[in-house]
Amino acid sequence: MKPRKDQVGIDGEVDTEKIALKVFYGEFVFGDLWFSHKDIGKGTNIELADLIINIGNDLLAFQVKTRNGTSAEAGDKKWVAKQIKKAKDQMVDTFHNIQVEGLPGFVNKRGDSIVLEKQGIFSGIIILKNNIVSEYPKIISCNRLHGILHCFTEKDFDTCCARLVIPKDILEYLYFRERYYEVDKEVREKEEICLSKFLLDKYGAELFDNSFIESFKWILNHYKERLVEENKGSIEYREIVQILAMFSRVEIDTFTDIFSKLYEGAQRGIYSDHMFIKPADGQKHSILFISQKVLDTVHASRVTQLFMYKLKIEKCLAVILCLEDDMNFEIYWLLMECPWEKDSGMEKIIEELGIQNKWTPKKIITGKVAD
Repeated sequence: MKPRKDQVGIDGEVDTEKIALKVFYGEFVFGDLWFSHKDIGKGTNIELADLIINIGNDLLAFQVKTRNGTSAEAGDKKWVAKQIKKAKDQMVDTFHNIQVEGLPGFVNKRGDSIVLEKQGIFSGIIILKNNIVSEYPKIISCNRLHGILHCFTEKDFDTCCARLVIPKDILEYLYFRERYYEVDKEVREKEEICLSKFLLDKYGAELFDNSFIESFKWILNHYKERLVEENKGSIEYREIVQILAMFSRVEIDTFTDIFSKLYEGAQRGIYSDHMFIKPADGQKHSILFISQKVLDTVHASRVTQLFMYKLKIEKCLAVILCLEDDMNFEIYWLLMECPWEKDSGMEKIIEELGIQNKWTPKKIITGKVAD
């Protein structure tokens, strides 16, 4: 018995969601996007999109088009053209519906109801789940959106997620990709070629050992639970996860290296608060690493304030590691933001503590891969 057409479509959407979750954390992935609104469709149920990823100011809206079985090449070209036309209409509706005032919050894959970003960067992505398709337009013009849409086969999208690994690289790749492919032209070239050129252009290399990224994701996924328990639904909780999720490959490498040193030191009974990351981009959060034998959030907060003042930093995320025993540890997160201004009281504390030379030299992170 053949599967029902609606079930085939649902299976395609679920598969795309699984691929997206390999890279994008559950906080930013939305799969159930049905809603009812008095000003749209006279109050009937409407689906916003098949899948949405909303991370920071970026909103990626997906329409998944699924075809089961095999067919002639000519038939698939007609199918691709028909599905792209249908997806265009859906993308236009999705964009305009997101702008409607009073739109409800949608539940992400962590179970939190979140209001989607209205004023950010909207990117439409069409996924063709069809094993026969080998030639299709990668970039599609959409005059009604005054821009373009991306088109992938499911296999090509999976390849992108597998090779790019982190959200920041996926978002930057979309920008690179729309300038690499000619608009509305059918392309047979494999997606791997564009991917390789992007990685070479950004990093000077295309093959990486991603073990440090897996370690970073383990830290974040494992210890996110504490964030959920302590700050569920709070703005701070989402901000902390987003800061970490939007790290670059270089920042992740540096983070895991410093965290490893912090942990090894704590195992030897050496507790510290001198290691840190200061990004070259002043708009990003600096990271201060603190290890303690017993959690003392008051002390950690004071140290973080001194660190921020001394380095003239306005945004900082403190990572506080506490050992439970030789093999087990917990991580606590402290997010602080405040405008910097000269403070005679802070100057006096720094002098009294004799920490004029602390937190130097600066570990400044740029977008270049370290030698």
